[in-house]
Amino acid sequence: MLEALERVLGEGSGIFEEAREFVRLDRYPRKFMGFAPLEQRSVALYIYETHLINGLLQTERYAEALFRGGFPPLPDEQVEELIEGRMARKALFSRQPTALIEVVVDESALRRQIGSREIMREQLKHVAEMAGLRNATIQVLPLDAGLGDECPAERGTQTLIETLEGDRFVYLELGGESLLVKEISEVRTYAQRYAKIRAQALSPADSLSFIERLAGEDG
Repeated sequence: MLEALERVLGEGSGIFEEAREFVRLDRYPRKFMGFAPLEQRSVALYIYETHLINGLLQTERYAEALFRGGFPPLPDEQVEELIEGRMARKALFSRQPTALIEVVVDESALRRQIGSREIMREQLKHVAEMAGLRNATIQVLPLDAGLGDECPAERGTQTLIETLEGDRFVYLELGGESLLVKEISEVRTYAQRYAKIRAQALSPADSLSFIERLAGEDG
């Protein structure tokens, strides 16, 4: 897989080939395999998440509820491997060189109940804790953000990646498929869209208060 990505997207840069040391790709969903090595090599991630808590912020129990509740059902061994892979991604928060991680999460993702109220309460508290990291910024896009003349979030989830080498990509998911965008003009458009989304979001401080309040409601 990585060799194929190097031929198609790497253009001799070696970025995908070198990334093999960072990940065990068999722990990730098929659609995620092209993105996993890029994520581990990133110096900055700018994420907008619409309907679920982003994988980097998920607790183990939340991730397990997602994997076990999906369709078609997965065998236990595969679920355990997927959970292991998802939790391993959190190493990015403490990796050197430090990665800057910004997440704008839609309010609907925070309110959507996954697994149980106990799992959601734990998950929301975890997101609040992650917001306290110096290299992480978490903001909430409120449900009424689309009121008025602008609605830049209407195209859904996106992740903008900046790598150690200075390359920029955009990762998109739709259903069971994924797309890695590298065309400079397209990446620029997604970056501008993210900036618009972030401008409509609550401030980091107000977002933290909002998340903590939701966690209390789930109690």
